[in-house]
Amino acid sequence: MGVRKPEDTRSFALCAHGGAGKTSLAEAMLFDNGNITRMGSVQNGNTVSDFQSEEQKRNISISTSLLTLERKGKTFYVLDAPGYADFTGEMSAAIRVADTAVILVSAVGGIEVQTSRAWEYAAHHNAPVAFVVSKMDRENADFEKVLADIKSQFSQNALPVFLPVGAGDKFSGVVDVLKSDSPEAESAKEALIEAAVEMDDALMEKYLEGETIPQADIERTLKKLSPQKE
Repeated sequence: MGVRKPEDTRSFALCAHGGAGKTSLAEAMLFDNGNITRMGSVQNGNTVSDFQSEEQKRNISISTSLLTLERKGKTFYVLDAPGYADFTGEMSAAIRVADTAVILVSAVGGIEVQTSRAWEYAAHHNAPVAFVVSKMDRENADFEKVLADIKSQFSQNALPVFLPVGAGDKFSGVVDVLKSDSPEAESAKEALIEAAVEMDDALMEKYLEGETIPQADIERTLKKLSPQKE
């Protein structure tokens, strides 16, 4: 297994209102990374995260599960925290020890009570936040509404890094905003570039002189963007 160096480790807590898809996302990560050869489901009670008999019986997460993924020379620790109010202390504890809080918001249900609570915990623990809009393949999925609500209720700094392609039964995946040349991603890309150059004088100078800003510089600078401060 080798020696894991601190600089090569990352940890993030998956948080959301119950039913938003945290455990399903964790299962998909394990499958995509090759840790498992077949994806389980919450409904069937055979996911890696929900391994306790009570969790499998109730089809919900009760305690935080720790998953480990090795990818591209890095070790990722994924904390799948419960989303139901009865176990909210588990969510707070997971965010407290993680590098980042990944908050899922259902494209159908939108922002709910535990979504706001996850944001509050992240603010309390001064944790960076990344939002994931889940269930884009469901009927009545509305990415734009969810994004607008996140901006109005939480932070104007919430900028899309990936955009969905289609919705509902026409959903076919996502595009990387910074790598895409599609007209649909152009305004989102410009917003990311503007956010990056506003935080870096050298990049601002290049931007004003009409130079192309390298993607690596944009990504590096955007990591400094605080979701908790406007």
